[in-house]
Amino acid sequence: MLKKGPHANKSGPELCEEARKKIKKDPESGFKLYQKATEIDRNFAPAWVGLGFCYEFGKGTTIDYEKAHLNYTRAIKEDSKCAKALYRLGVLHHDGKFVKEDIKVALDYYKKATAADKYVAAWYRKGICYHKSASEKSLKKGFECFRKAAYYFPNHIPYWEKLENCYRNGIGTEVNPKFAEFCRSKISDISSQVPLEKEKVILTRENEMLQKSITLSAEIIQCNAADKDRIIKNLTAQLKSEFEKILKQKDEEIKKLKELTSFELGFNITDSLDQQGFLSDMQDPLTVMYEQTSSDVNLISDESSIVSPNPAIKI
Repeated sequence: MLKKGPHANKSGPELCEEARKKIKKDPESGFKLYQKATEIDRNFAPAWVGLGFCYEFGKGTTIDYEKAHLNYTRAIKEDSKCAKALYRLGVLHHDGKFVKEDIKVALDYYKKATAADKYVAAWYRKGICYHKSASEKSLKKGFECFRKAAYYFPNHIPYWEKLENCYRNGIGTEVNPKFAEFCRSKISDISSQVPLEKEKVILTRENEMLQKSITLSAEIIQCNAADKDRIIKNLTAQLKSEFEKILKQKDEEIKKLKELTSFELGFNITDSLDQQGFLSDMQDPLTVMYEQTSSDVNLISDESSIVSPNPAIKI
């Protein structure tokens, strides 16, 4: 138990939430907060998951897959249904990091993760595992996993790419060119939306820079001759610096988009994606989405039986 310091009176969950907010912009502070969270509340599984995440991805510390594995394992010890820890252990076994690569062990962890709270990224990884086999049964299971991943988290391109491939080539399902084209249109929509959002941020910064230039120009007009050279020199240096920052920011944003992993998406989404459970008799979610966007196709007769596990996804 910590007795001194600015976080002495905070609980494990409070420190964990603070660490989650800081981990991207200030990894070192986030890492230390996760460490403190595990010291204050040894039984709080999310704190161990966060610490494992830091070790696995080198957030605020050096990459150490062994320590990541130990922390995820500790999280499961505290909460056997901790989906994030189950999923990350599956990934370590899937990719052969610290432990020997073992698809069967990885698949078992993914199954437990999806059973715990329908963890989105785990559905995707389950599908990849099933498609390692050429059996018709495994291919069908893999297809179902990709379909559920896209349904629960419809803004992630790799899920739609897998679905498109399945529908276009008849992998785990019948060949369906219309559904394949629908998946392709979703990929195009997502691809066009993400850069636009990033561009808005950059344009805002450019406008701020312009406003700063106008302010400095006004100062030049009002100042005396002796100060003009100094102000103009400072203005030139500031403009150059601002432009360099904008160009660097654009390059970084493009790089981040390319390096974005399914885990980063899965790690930040709510734990309660499916509080109502996944109905065994649910109609094909892709059919529902296709029905909403295609006026010339009438594939379903009753949408009232569909229950969305995520309030953000309107069906």
